[in-house]
Amino acid sequence: MAPKSKKLKQSLPSKEPVVDDGFSFIKQHNSNVIIEVEIKPNAKTSEIQGVEDGLLKVSINSPPVDGKANTEVIAFMASTFGIKKSNVKLIKGQTSHHKTLQFENWTREKVLQIIQAK
Repeated sequence: MAPKSKKLKQSLPSKEPVVDDGFSFIKQHNSNVIIEVEIKPNAKTSEIQGVEDGLLKVSINSPPVDGKANTEVIAFMASTFGIKKSNVKLIKGQTSHHKTLQFENWTREKVLQIIQAK
């Protein structure tokens, strides 16, 4: 029997168009929006600080203890973007300052409008 050849896996191109508008941390995925954020816990106030190093920078008042900062990130983002807390999901980065959030049934354009107004 001949040995099986090993083929390198090639990544398939995304079906979503690549947008180079300086906000690559915001991606539309079907009816959801994926946002990559960098969290600064223990801040004086919870606020969006801006965009830096390809991430949305967000300061949060809560300490990173027992999930308090994660809970506040979800509540703050829901309030800021006018979306229900139940539609904001923390999908990656539960124990990291770099987090990936998902806004269910939302659009990238709505997120951009709100960020640019801040």
